[in-house]
Amino acid sequence: TPTPTPTTPVTCVTASNYAHVGAGRAYQSGGYAYANGSNQRMGLYNTFYTSALKQTGPNYWVVGC
Repeated sequence: TPTPTPTTPVTCVTASNYAHVGAGRAYQSGGYAYANGSNQRMGLYNTFYTSALKQTGPNYWVVGC
């Protein structure tokens, strides 16, 4: 039995929080990075802290893949 293909491919990106903000997947406030859409806190806003973000809708990202 073939596996049905999802209608919307899931985008999952692992990068530094700084890179996520630069790419528009997240925003920073008060020294922390937050995922766009879900507003989940990802940790410190810098190049050393890495997070995985999954896109679940247009400009809507959640932490984890």
